[in-house]
Amino acid sequence: MTNTRTITSIETTDGRYNKVEEKVWWDKTGIDLVDESVVDRHMEENRVGLVVLETTEEIADEASSIPGMR
Repeated sequence: MTNTRTITSIETTDGRYNKVEEKVWWDKTGIDLVDESVVDRHMEENRVGLVVLETTEEIADEASSIPGMR
């Protein structure tokens, strides 16, 4: 049996920042973690927004991944 899971990621529309967890973002240009206030200021100054990306992937049921189990 195969199950699916949905992975949701949030980033700025210019692709500079990706949300890591609540109030923590990854700055791809500086390769560093930043506070949400930095992202808010960037969005305001550069007129960018947020985009929500959802990816669905299949994950194998643990029992069905063991040979001989169904």
